[in-house]
Parts: sequence; C-alpha cells; structure tokens
Amino acid sequence: MLVWTYVITHDCGGAPNFEPPTTTLTLCAPRVRRQAVPGNLVLAFNGKVVRGVSGREVHPERHSVRWAGIVAEVIPLADYWNNPRFEGKKPGQSRGYPDNIYRSGNSGLEQVQNPTHGPVNMNTDISGANSLAFRTVWYFGPTAPSLPEHFGLRMNGGRRTNLCWKIDDPTWHELLRWLDEASALAGPNLFPIADLEGPGDCTTVSGQEIPRTAQPAARSQAASSARCR
Repeated sequence: MLVWTYVITHDCGGAPNFEPPTTTLTLCAPRVRRQAVPGNLVLAFNGKVVRGVSGREVHPERHSVRWAGIVAEVIPLADYWNNPRFEGKKPGQSRGYPDNIYRSGNSGLEQVQNPTHGPVNMNTDISGANSLAFRTVWYFGPTAPSLPEHFGLRMNGGRRTNLCWKIDDPTWHELLRWLDEASALAGPNLFPIADLEGPGDCTTVSGQEIPRTAQPAARSQAASSARCR
C-alpha cells in the first residue's frame, strides 16, 4: 500500500474541495496528484501556520494530521472540467472556493477567472496533471491529532515536501483503525467551505456537519491557498 504525505497551509475548502458530489484534490500538491493511483492513501499534515475558515492557526506539532483520504478516481484536469458531475465546483457554481478552474484551450490548459488561484499558481497546479477524487475521507481540521511515530510516516524531513511511503498490510489496517478512532474522538467537524460573501477571505464558513459512520467517514477537506506549498 502506498501513502502520500504533504503539508497543508490553507484550509478554506479549495484544496481539497469538499463540495458535492465527492471530495477532490485538484490544486497544489502536484507530485501527489501526478503519481497517486486509486487505492492509495493521501495524508496531509498541518503546516506551522494554517489559514482556515476561522482564521490563523498555529500548529507547533509538525506531525498533526489535518485530513486523509483514499483515492477513488484519477481524473485528468481537462476531463475534470468537462465532466458534468463536477459543474458545482466551477467558478460561479461553487459555494466557496472552486477547484474546477482549468479547461482546455488552443495551447493547452488555461485558467478561468476564479477566487481560488491566480496565474502565479498555474504552473504548479497544471504540473499535477490530475484531479484526485475521494469517497473515504477523514477530516480533523484544527483538532489535528498527532500521528504516532511507529507508523514511520512522520514529516521528519521538513514541512514543505510531498513524500511517498510504502507500508505493509498489517500497518495499513492499523493506520485505518487509528484514523477511525481519532476521527471518533475528534467529534463532529464542519467541512471547511469559506463563505465568499462573508466579511473576509477564508474567515467564515457555511459548512456541513461531517457524518459519523461505522466505516471511515466520507467527508472532505482543506486548502484554498493563495499560494501552493
């Protein structure tokens, strides 16, 4: 089993995007989006400072987990734009920060006007090539439990890297149990969907309560970043 880890610095509902029909990671984290395949786990650690829907958060614990999810689909960016399932994630349709912001043009992908990312982010975004869609997602938000050291997945090499780890089946099942248990302890959370009509950028939320189920809860996470990290 492969586990992809990266660090998140913005958590306003753009990357990942938690709006229906399913959680997607379409912006930032280019190596993860370019190489992950269905069945892989993506796990995001908090940056030292995270800008979330409730404002600026400081996370001195570098091993605190913001969200995780199992990849269900890998969708090329041009196909993502053209897929009617994801119309609600486009500018003008999204409730918050859209992630469906790239379409095919005469010379390749082009960015449409949007409140999430600007031209400075385009090269990083399109270098990821794909949108990842998730059905099983754990979202912790500011509650952010610390990942136990024995899993061997901690961010010991710094907080600005996208890493890939191979774990065996027993470790995989133990990690799933830990995510379920940590999620249950965290209690109900809200999807981070920033209200663009609110008083400021990424300061208010019109989120949805995350359901708790017997299986890993299918929800959505994270960052609408002004900059990719």
